[in-house]
Formats: sequence, structure tokens, C-alpha cells
Amino acid sequence: MMESSFWVPDRWEIILLDCSSHVRGQACGVHPFFVLSPQSFNVRTFQVIGLSMTTDVFAGNDLFNDAVGSVSTKKPGLMDYFVSNKLKVFNWRQRGAVPYLKRNLSENFMVKACLVLHQII
Repeated sequence: MMESSFWVPDRWEIILLDCSSHVRGQACGVHPFFVLSPQSFNVRTFQVIGLSMTTDVFAGNDLFNDAVGSVSTKKPGLMDYFVSNKLKVFNWRQRGAVPYLKRNLSENFMVKACLVLHQII
């Protein structure tokens, strides 16, 4: 990872960013986001492509959500899920993105997320 003053989100990283939207029913506020796009894309476009994450207890019943274990620091012990059927693109600079975990998730989670996306497209 780069120096904090020059930090740019990278693939497989979980970041926090403001997911607020003007659309009713969308998650609002700052939430974890699993980055799928590589750092080279993110630095040039100021965009990140990825999946929102949730600890919603009903998320485990959704065919498109995939459990990743407990990664949340605000809700330790709860299962975290990728929301795989809602691929999102956000301007990470405008939305105040910051690193969320000191470590990236393993490649296995990236493969799982991409397999679910492949089923959709």
C-alpha cells in the first residue's frame, strides 16, 4: 500500500465510503465496500468498482449474498456479506473513502465474488 497521504484503494481491499444516495431504500451513510477494480484504474479515474457489504441478519438468505466471515470492527462477531447482485461504481475521492482493514481479504473472496457476478452476466 502507498503512503497514507497518497493512498489509493486497491483490488481486494475493504474500504469505508459514504454510500448515501438520493434513491429511497438504498443504504445511506458510511459502509464497508469491497474493491474489485485494480489500483491502476482507481488512481486514473477516481472511481472504484466493487460490492457493498452488510451485516444484515437476513442477508444470509439471499442467493446473491456471499458470507466472508466477521470483518466488521463496529459489529464484531456478526457475519459480513458481499451484496453480489449490486455491483457499484463510486467516486472514492468525493465519497471520502478510507482504508477499513489493515489487511486485504484473500484471493478466495475475490474469486467467490467474481463467480457470483459471472452467474448474473
